Amino acid sequence: KAAAGLYNQYLTALNTQDFEMSQFLDYYYPITDVDPISAQHYIVGIEGKLLPSIDYKVTAYFKGLDRLYRFDYINTLESVMNYSARLEPGRGKSYGLEMDVSGSYGRLSGWGSYTLSRSTRSFPSIQNGVEYLADSDQTHSLKALVIYGLTSDVTASATLKVSSGSPHTWETTNVFHYSYDPSDNSFGYYPMAITPAKNNVRYPPRIILDIGWKKRLRTGFGHRLAEYIGTDQAYFTVAVQNLLFLHRNPVFYMKIPGYGNYAYDYQLFPTVQAGYSIKF
Repeated sequence: KAAAGLYNQYLTALNTQDFEMSQFLDYYYPITDVDPISAQHYIVGIEGKLLPSIDYKVTAYFKGLDRLYRFDYINTLESVMNYSARLEPGRGKSYGLEMDVSGSYGRLSGWGSYTLSRSTRSFPSIQNGVEYLADSDQTHSLKALVIYGLTSDVTASATLKVSSGSPHTWETTNVFHYSYDPSDNSFGYYPMAITPAKNNVRYPPRIILDIGWKKRLRTGFGHRLAEYIGTDQAYFTVAVQNLLFLHRNPVFYMKIPGYGNYAYDYQLFPTVQAGYSIKF
């Protein structure tokens, strides 16, 4: 199989790893007065059977990001608050190889995939245009799902995700920018972290293990609700996520002068989720 396409996007993200306060929410800006973001996709793959009950698929891809934009936050406060900070054009590329295997044996079924990839970006104001690893780059990514049928109505599952840590810019020092307001004879300043290289380190590898349990409902509230809306497939599901919580999966670091570096993770402990699901 093969595919190719040319894609345009008329929104750009304001988020940047360089400003940690913008990492909790995604902010987007419409592209109206410049050419849109442009990308070329090329995909080629092959699939077949290793055994009568085991399928395989191998896919290679290349994405040429001919036109990208980043927000230049090093600007006046007024221009940033008015969303008129300068859009800087740049380029990038992503490419990789993905291998998938899926199959079943008796009550046991599942699938696994491994991806080897690389993603880079280039902007004139960063390292004089020299390519650097994109914030979302993950060199290795391994995912596996195993499902076991305990009975005709009850199944148990386990999901494992292992991936390379995302690149991160580790600043080496700070510089202070000062300003003077003659109207009230006052000074102002703000610090800015600097580093000789963009995305020069990686977070530790991410390892996540989840387990689940699903039971098809033949009676009770969930079954009656499914019948009422026109289907007879209702399930009660329970999921326990982040079993390996002792393995830290930091999403960002904070540097506190005089105290050191602190890693933060959004999931510090295992979580349990339960509820109904209805399949149409």
